[in-house]
Amino acid sequence: MTVEAEHALTPNQEAILLTALMSPRRGLFVEVVEGESREALDRTSFAEAWRAVMQAHPALRSQIAWQGRPKAAQQRVSGAELELRFEDLSHLEGDELTAALARLGEEERLRDFTLAQAPLTRVLAIELGPRRFAFVWSFHHILLDGGGIEVVLRDVFRVYDALVGGGDPALPAMPSAADHAAWLSAHHRRTRAASEAWWRSFFEGLPPTPAFPGTSSPEDGDALVCCGLELTAAETERLRVLAAGSGATLATVVQASWGLCLAALTGAHDLVFAHVRSCRRGGMERAPDVVGLLMSTLPLRVKLDGHSSIQALLAGLRAQSIAMRPHQHTALLDLQRWSGLPSGAPLFTSSVVFNGPSFTRRLAALGGRWVECERRVIERGDPGTAVTLDADEHPELRLNLSHGLAVLSRASARSFMDTLHTVLTRIHACGALAPREFIEALTTTTKG
Repeated sequence: MTVEAEHALTPNQEAILLTALMSPRRGLFVEVVEGESREALDRTSFAEAWRAVMQAHPALRSQIAWQGRPKAAQQRVSGAELELRFEDLSHLEGDELTAALARLGEEERLRDFTLAQAPLTRVLAIELGPRRFAFVWSFHHILLDGGGIEVVLRDVFRVYDALVGGGDPALPAMPSAADHAAWLSAHHRRTRAASEAWWRSFFEGLPPTPAFPGTSSPEDGDALVCCGLELTAAETERLRVLAAGSGATLATVVQASWGLCLAALTGAHDLVFAHVRSCRRGGMERAPDVVGLLMSTLPLRVKLDGHSSIQALLAGLRAQSIAMRPHQHTALLDLQRWSGLPSGAPLFTSSVVFNGPSFTRRLAALGGRWVECERRVIERGDPGTAVTLDADEHPELRLNLSHGLAVLSRASARSFMDTLHTVLTRIHACGALAPREFIEALTTTTKG
């Protein structure tokens, strides 16, 4: 392999690298995308499509260099061989097939990458029958985020469908992660002073972050456990109506509900948790087409005493989110420094990721064989935050809590999600209630 070029890591990549090097946890930052399509698998075309997309998007053939140098860099490599494996499970069906797919997916999630050796991605294709196949695509989170996942899958199947159907498999030129890193560096130089002032004001008076409520488990600390819930169409629509009436969004309602749960279970009335922003709008030109790590993980502050009602809380959180936009590219290490919290104290212990429409719905909007073959896609992984809530619109609201057992036991997670479900199904009728009153009523109900 030959290094073609390199560029400095972005601040968020540096934070991921530092955490990855310090943590012994298996599967940390390994993201797994699992998909399925109702069509025969053309192995040759599938492999060729992935290799073509690796050439089109240099991040997929990159490695990280940090040893013996003052500044870590992402290196673009030529000659990197994609690990592409094929399995045949067409002899299985029903529960046996489901269990085999789950086992393969978990095995891939726990297979770590060597950051200094490209490529930091691999693909497993699985034949399930004459006209049905699945795939498991794994990569290290230091390379790309959810927006990048969508671009890669769009392009892989654009090439695959062209090869199978006799069309033109050529991909247009795309902006790269190196382009974004250069833009981000210039942006930081222009905005750092203003961002520091804004964030210091944001953190003023913030008390220490309480520990996440619940008990840990002595089980395998590498296990990433998920606990989910799904609202009905009627329940989801009531939340949308509440959001619209408060000048907010469905994402704001989910964030506020998470904050109310944390407040109810910890007793804190001024707290922060992380929320993830895609940062693909309003920044670099053509940022939505970049395969790279553009997202930012930023704190959201919930101050219950500063709002006269639930509706006012929602409006305040929405205003906070909008005011944060010019400063959304701030690095986590800077946020920690500017927070005023004691050295070593966590800035947050949980995060909320509102994805909007699922990958399946967004990619189905491309039409063609995405719809004809009923292709569907899900993504999961260990994002490095102790506890993460993912929310998707299907269009019903689906929520999934992922956590390590070393942080939170299964029973504690289920109890927390039960409380969250109670909040989400009652908050629409309590818009005029003060946040503290809502929590008191919630606490009385859950204790009862």
